Amino acid sequence: MKNKSIPPFYVGQEVVAVKTHSDRDYIKGQVYKITSCVPGGCKCVGWDVTIGFRENVEFESFCNTCGHSEILPANSEVIYHHTNFSPITSQFKTIEYSSVIEKEKETVGAN
Repeated sequence: MKNKSIPPFYVGQEVVAVKTHSDRDYIKGQVYKITSCVPGGCKCVGWDVTIGFRENVEFESFCNTCGHSEILPANSEVIYHHTNFSPITSQFKTIEYSSVIEKEKETVGAN
């Protein structure tokens, strides 16, 4: 079981949408940047995230799992469940430990 006290994302992290939002607020495969990651308001779904999308009118935010809802004021960032996004992982060049040791020997031998 994952530790629910550790946020799945950090502010500024790039994520990719794993599905398209019903109102097309985000599109599957598109990259977004996390602007907040907080425990879910209804406590049933884990973490809520925002990606900078704002509603310019008062709107209702609701949980698709339990039905909990709350009215958010105009110009609030829209809240989404974290499972709608996946982190983007960077590809790092792999190196062999033996290569590091050889490089270290060359450096030490040069002195």
